Amino acid sequence: MRKQSILWLLPLCISLSCTDKSDSEDTGEEADTDTDTDTDTDTDTDTDTDTDTDTDTDTDTDTDTDTDTDTDPDPIEVAGEWVDNWGTGHIIDDANWSDSWGGTYAISVYDNDADYAVAQNGEENSWKPGLWSQFAWTWSEAGELFYCQGVFGASTEQDAMDAELPDTADLEGGCSGFPWSELRVPLTLTGEYSDAYGSSHTIDEWGWGSASEWG
Repeated sequence: MRKQSILWLLPLCISLSCTDKSDSEDTGEEADTDTDTDTDTDTDTDTDTDTDTDTDTDTDTDTDTDTDTDTDPDPIEVAGEWVDNWGTGHIIDDANWSDSWGGTYAISVYDNDADYAVAQNGEENSWKPGLWSQFAWTWSEAGELFYCQGVFGASTEQDAMDAELPDTADLEGGCSGFPWSELRVPLTLTGEYSDAYGSSHTIDEWGWGSASEWG
């Protein structure tokens, strides 16, 4: 009877043992050892430095090398049209002095304080063409204008400038030993005329002359 009971219990023990093992295996902890760490070490550093080194420097220097030998900023003070006491006409401006005999003189320097001008004789002048002249002017105590061409054949402009100016205190002989020439404004009435009484008249800047049959 005892032997029979043991045989009956043996299948039960086997069944329980299997069940425990199965439970033991079923309750085993599932350890997830997957340590996938996604670390993004991609560092995007923009080292592109845009530096504008284009320097626009204007080195253009405008230097006026034009040498104007006219040392007086004002117009030449004897500018205008004149007639001298020899009957010669003169036209004067800042750049030229010309006469009614066809003489031309290109003024390079004039000085209203020292009262003189230096000019080059025209190439077509009948006297000393291409050389240099010095003109001086002055006024008498009565306010009359006189001029003197004291130099008319200097070799260079500098020679004409360095020449001694004529003597303004001696209007009778201070122009290289000759009298200064007086300049007057031209008259529009100059010429010869006859009146209704048979008298003739000669008129110029220096006088009015008349003559008649009865003296």
